[in-house]
Amino acid sequence: MRPAGEVTPLALALFDNEAPLCARARYARMRRGGPAWWLEQRASASSVLDGMFWAGLVVMWSSPSNLLSLASEVSEIVDSLGDDEYVSLRAAVSAAALTNGYRADRRKVPRVDVRGFSARAAALVAIAMRASASSVEYSSDQKGSEEFGSFLGESEERERVAATPAWKDSDQVLAWARVIASATPGRALSNLVAHHLFSAKLRMDAVREVLANPESYPRQVVAHAVKESQARYRPKALAEVSSEQDWVFR
Repeated sequence: MRPAGEVTPLALALFDNEAPLCARARYARMRRGGPAWWLEQRASASSVLDGMFWAGLVVMWSSPSNLLSLASEVSEIVDSLGDDEYVSLRAAVSAAALTNGYRADRRKVPRVDVRGFSARAAALVAIAMRASASSVEYSSDQKGSEEFGSFLGESEERERVAATPAWKDSDQVLAWARVIASATPGRALSNLVAHHLFSAKLRMDAVREVLANPESYPRQVVAHAVKESQARYRPKALAEVSSEQDWVFR
C-alpha cells in the first residue's frame, strides 16, 4: 500500500487527486475513530468512480462498527451502480480479500450480520469479511436475490471443495466419487470441485478402475481418466510388436 521511501502525510482527503492513489487508500485503511471522517469523504465524491472507491474502501478496511454505521450509505452507492460497475467492484473486493491482510478487529467478529445492507452490498461485505455461508446472518429477501444468492452458492461450493479428498489415497477418492455419482443428477461435479480434484494426476490403478466402470463415476472423473490414459499411452515400437507376434518377413 506504500511505495518504499514514501512518507504518508498526517491527513489526506480521499479524493485529492494531487496525492498518490495508494497513499490515499492507505490513509483510509489506517484511519481510526468513528464514521464521521468517512461521511465527510463521501460528501466530496463527484463521480461514479469516486463512489465505487469510497464504498470499496469502507467495505474492505473500515472497522466493524463503522461498517455497520455506514450500511445505508454503502447500500445507496452500490445499488446505484450499473451491472458492469457492480461486477467490477465485486471483483476488486474479492481480489483484495484474497490477497491482502485482514483487520485484527474483524477477526474478532464471530458472525457477520449483513441484514442492514441491501442484497448487493451484503454480498460485498460478506466477501470482504471472508464469511462462509454458515457464518453470515442474512434475510430471506437477500437470499433470494441474484447477487447475494450467488455469494451463498460460491461459499457452499468452497465448503464442498474443502471437503473433497485428495488423490493421495485413490481408494478414498474413488469411494467418494461413487457416492457423488449416485447422489448427483447427471453424475456431474461442480466446476470448482472438479478443478480442485484434478489439480493432481490420477494413479494408473485409479485410471484403470474408472475406465472399467465408467457408469459408477461422475462424468468429469471419467473424462479425466481418459485424458490421463491417453497422455500416458506410448505405442510399442514396430520391432517389439513383430517379435511378440512372431512376424515372418518374406
